Amino acid sequence: LQGDPCTNSWYGVRCRKCVVSSLSISYTGATGTLPSEFGKLTGLTSASLSYNSMTGTVPTEVGRLSNLEYGFYLSTNQFTGSMPTELGGFTKLTYDFNLDSNSFSGKVPSELGKMSELTGYFYISSNKLSRDIPKELGSLKKMQSSFYLERNSFSYEVPTALSYTHLT
Repeated sequence: LQGDPCTNSWYGVRCRKCVVSSLSISYTGATGTLPSEFGKLTGLTSASLSYNSMTGTVPTEVGRLSNLEYGFYLSTNQFTGSMPTELGGFTKLTYDFNLDSNSFSGKVPSELGKMSELTGYFYISSNKLSRDIPKELGSLKKMQSSFYLERNSFSYEVPTALSYTHLT
């Protein structure tokens, strides 16, 4: 790809006022790693990179995407390593958070509880996550949809703070 993504109409890229506001490249067969430069797309309000063959870890710089509002989708790829704590910086995110069907390991960051505007789905199932489910997820009180946590290795002691949610 060459030139400016807004003036050259790149596939899957939408712009608003000459700033990349949406990236939608799901089901495109994208491969490789997610570069740290992805975090420089601070005007993004939605990012959909699901159903590809992307690998490696998710860079901490992704936490700079503080304007995400309409969805963050990395599901069904081959991402590994821990979920960055910086994902908790998605404080404006109202719709889905989807990291389902990858190979994330370790604990779920308690910082994800800072996504207090989330009303849509919270998918982290089908990974290699372990340890306790953080009680901070109980701060997601606006959720009208479900938490999808299955097919991991949690202790399954569901914190009482999550008792109001639709856990799956």
